[in-house]
Parts: sequence; structure tokens; C-alpha cells
Amino acid sequence: MKKGIILCAVLALAAGFAFSAELKFAFVDTERVYNASKEKQTAESVFEKEATEMQKQLETKYNELVSLNQKLKEQAAFLSQEEGQKKQQELMDKQDAFNKLRSEMAQKLERRKAELMKPIFEKIRSIVTNIRKEKGLDVVFDKSVTISSADELDLTDLVIERINK
Repeated sequence: MKKGIILCAVLALAAGFAFSAELKFAFVDTERVYNASKEKQTAESVFEKEATEMQKQLETKYNELVSLNQKLKEQAAFLSQEEGQKKQQELMDKQDAFNKLRSEMAQKLERRKAELMKPIFEKIRSIVTNIRKEKGLDVVFDKSVTISSADELDLTDLVIERINK
């Protein structure tokens, strides 16, 4: 649906330019550029290291919960009803804290991933803008909004070459 709306807007823009002057355009597969960039591999390495550290923290907390639960089961027969309820409440509080921590870490990882990706996409945008100006193009589209195009309009390899300099 979104691609359809974008395509309609692109076609309307192209039709408007067609009446005033010849439109010069090209396209870039930004996903392919991103995946081919050396900076992406560096960013992924940093992200994986940070994610692994968070995973270790979560595993430690999870193991503590499992241990506490096991102790509670072993001691259940020896605890008064009041003590048993207190221990059960402690376990539930720790489970809630664990779930909150897991959620916070997932959000933190999402923010970190976006933070690591942002400069790469900004660099791609800058390179594409420079190429557009150099080649005297009016518009450069992302390949995802094109249905069909001539191969000579594809600037992807040139962008990959420049991003990895």
C-alpha cells in the first residue's frame, strides 16, 4: 500500500516535470548499498558485542530466578503458610523485575541499532546527493519504488564503490 502511494506520487511528480522539461533520474538500491558497506560490518560487530553482554546479564538473572524457584520448592514443606507466601511473593517480584529488565534491554538494543545505522544511511544519502549533482540528475529514487527500469539508470555500484573508499 505504502509503495503504491509512493509510486503514484513519483508518477505524478514525473508527469509534472515532463510538461516543463526533460526529467533526468536514476535509482539506487539503498538496501544493497547498506549491506555492502564496510561500516555496516563494523556496526554489526559492535552491536553483536553489546547484545552478547546484555544476553549474559539476562542469563545470570534468569539462572538466579530458576535457583530461587528450586529452593522455594525444596523448602515449601518446611515453611509456614505465611513464610511460603512471603517467599512466593519475593519470587514473583523478582520475575517481574526480570521481565522489566528484559523489556528495557530489548528497547535499548533497538535504540542502539538505530543509532549505529543512522550515520551509515546519512553517508549513503550524502553520496547519492553528490552523485546526483555530479551527473546533473533531477531525482534519484530508491529501487524499492521502481517497478522496472533500464540498468544504465542504476547507480548502486557507484555508491557502493564510494561508500567503501
